[in-house]
Amino acid sequence: MKGTKIDRYSLYLGGAALLSGVVCLGLFEVPGSSISLDGRLQEPFVLLVLGWASIALGVVVAGVSLIRRASRKSETD
Repeated sequence: MKGTKIDRYSLYLGGAALLSGVVCLGLFEVPGSSISLDGRLQEPFVLLVLGWASIALGVVVAGVSLIRRASRKSETD
């Protein structure tokens, strides 16, 4: 029996979260950092947090999906 639709969609969701996390971390490096005239550091820290959170979410979702798929496959064999 093939995997259910939800397993397939969760695997796609995990991959999309991983990809968006990598994109956020890449975008974090693009503008760089600078110091404003009043001495404050100007840096897009939100991209750093979103990037790592998306990568963690993607690893968990894709990992659970793959583990469920492997356990379901071993039950049918």
